[in-house]
Amino acid sequence: MSLSQVGSKRCLDLQHKQCILSQLGSGPEASTSGSGHYSVQDYKSILEYAKARHIQVIPEFDMPGHGNAAIKAMLARHDKLSAQGDKAGAEKYLLSEANDASQYLSVQSYTDDAINPCIESTYTFVEHLVEAVVGIHKDIQPLTVYHFGGDEVAHGAWTNSSACKDLTRELGLNTSNGKIVDELKDYFVQRVSNITANHSLELAGWEDGLMSFKDVPYDREVLRNSRVYGYAWNNIWEWGSGKRAYELANSGYEVNVYVSTFASKIGGARQLNPTSDVVIFRKGKGHKKIIEKRIKPLVYGCTIKM
Repeated sequence: MSLSQVGSKRCLDLQHKQCILSQLGSGPEASTSGSGHYSVQDYKSILEYAKARHIQVIPEFDMPGHGNAAIKAMLARHDKLSAQGDKAGAEKYLLSEANDASQYLSVQSYTDDAINPCIESTYTFVEHLVEAVVGIHKDIQPLTVYHFGGDEVAHGAWTNSSACKDLTRELGLNTSNGKIVDELKDYFVQRVSNITANHSLELAGWEDGLMSFKDVPYDREVLRNSRVYGYAWNNIWEWGSGKRAYELANSGYEVNVYVSTFASKIGGARQLNPTSDVVIFRKGKGHKKIIEKRIKPLVYGCTIKM
């Protein structure tokens, strides 16, 4: 209940007991559009609507980054149960480690949104979540793909976590030159893969959730899911990230390519038709942006294999 009672609300509460902090103009009260959540019945209604129109719903629960709401909700749950003397229950679903002094800043300016991959309670939480979502889907549209997100984990996360220091030492992971986030992201993906594979689910994640900061894909062979999809959203060639889709495809991943990043870059050129246009960036005088017609499967929400 803490997820809906605390994590779904935004208001002015510096202790995060009643809500998480306001953002994007949501204001100091939890009564604005910045707060809210889908009930189980709401979600089932979405599934029924989608099923009637032959649409597959793929839920995303973004971890380990973008986890501020879940982290704060589980801390509020912890404090409530601890006050009732239930220590074991309080610690069951914790997503953060007490006294973790790691310093980082996410793209959205959070300093506390990276779920800790080195504590077992994180995977107890994930297991509970997967089981619950599978159950909700069961009688309407059986769940086949679980999207774990995985994107935008900030540099510096977990560097001063005692649990992560112990785990990396135990596993012999390379944490030199700031590689701790890469190594622990990889470890997290493997653990989530095991959980979802036990439920016979395929796995999906954003492309940066499946590779290191150097754009090296994680080993596909160690992931137990029959298929693992990389959703390539950051595909700007000028930023050096355009190759990510190809790197993943050539490493055994299924790849869905999106044009949203392209569309935001070309601005006033003309509106893209997402079903038939692709932006080609060619080196040359002025690095001109050229829009060319290409066959549909190469462009939008497609799976590519190289």
